[in-house]
Amino acid sequence: QQPLLSASERVEQAFGNLTRGRAFTDEQCAWLDRIRTHLQENLSIDHEDFENQPVFARYGGWNKANNAFKKELPTLLKELNMVIAA
Repeated sequence: QQPLLSASERVEQAFGNLTRGRAFTDEQCAWLDRIRTHLQENLSIDHEDFENQPVFARYGGWNKANNAFKKELPTLLKELNMVIAA
């Protein structure tokens, strides 16, 4: 039996799993911080959020973020959403 976690705790746990053993560029870290903030308030994220939410759109939206992650952003978001929902 797993303890109930707050939204913030779920997000931090997901990010811990995601970032463990991986190296990220400064640009990727900035996007990850934005994604973390969004997830703490919404508990899910998708492509549309990058175009509609000012926290992402003002920095270039989906294309800029996806390029920063070398076109791997869909995989990263899927992984985050799955861990948070689990």
